[in-house]
Amino acid sequence: MLALVFVSDMESKMETHVVLLSSPGLGHLTPVLELAKCLATLSNSKVTIFVVPSLSTAESLVIQSFMSLNLCRIILLPPPDISHLVHADAAVVTRIVVIMREIKLAFSSAVSALSVPPTLLIVDLFEYESMDIADQFKIPKFVYIPSHAWFLALTLYLPVLDEVVKGENVVEKDALFIPGCRPLQLEDEELEPATLAALRDDKLWGGISKAPIYSVGPTVTTPNRPIDSNKSEMFHWLDKQPSESILYISFGSGGILAKEKMRELALGLELSQQRTENECYFVGRRAENSSAIQNIAIKGNCRKRGDKVDGEKANG
Repeated sequence: MLALVFVSDMESKMETHVVLLSSPGLGHLTPVLELAKCLATLSNSKVTIFVVPSLSTAESLVIQSFMSLNLCRIILLPPPDISHLVHADAAVVTRIVVIMREIKLAFSSAVSALSVPPTLLIVDLFEYESMDIADQFKIPKFVYIPSHAWFLALTLYLPVLDEVVKGENVVEKDALFIPGCRPLQLEDEELEPATLAALRDDKLWGGISKAPIYSVGPTVTTPNRPIDSNKSEMFHWLDKQPSESILYISFGSGGILAKEKMRELALGLELSQQRTENECYFVGRRAENSSAIQNIAIKGNCRKRGDKVDGEKANG
């Protein structure tokens, strides 16, 4: 996980009060909550999280669960009406950008109304326009990027690609060279030294970002309840498998996959005939409706484990 840091000239001597702003969506909310948890528990800082809620039931459950920990204060900002600004079928990214642009005034007012003034502002990549609010309070400001160093390197390199690659319909078959990036297994600072070094080198990305870059991850969601017997059985099964023999399929932090797609995925795994003599696992999150996983007919020894999955959207 990375944070791009933009530090103001004035150092605050007040009690540390960190304000975080999260974009809508679990992919943004979850890492912001985990960062807030680290700040509240490891540095004993006062933390206030501003959230623009969506209509997602899963997101509401995550917020309620986090609030029960009593570690940080969460303030829900009223979602702005953007129906007149974007088309009904606009891309999710477009909608998020517009929402966060329109929420800026409400966010500024809410921060000004805090009883304890903020001493530090952290926003994610979609709230870059809100960073100047920190200038009003003369406090340090950070951009929190909950992705690996390669993502930041690629993001910084996109304007260069726009200049290098000519034409709008170019079919590029050769691999793109991005300084500091090469195929490897990524996990933490020790496994990304080349990319992080390039991001900090003034002659490479350090001269472009013009801000210090700190590796602060990985931040991993920790369960609030003990691991159940089904998951313990799954871990035991994993321990018995040959090295590098596991195919892990992730549906992202939102975990949304229609049940038809889940069946198609299961059929593809079956038709691949890879390691059919062994078991495979489908694991989903809890939902009130019937499980899409339970409705998948899979031949052989494939087990269906974990909590139930929404009948229309399978979460993995």
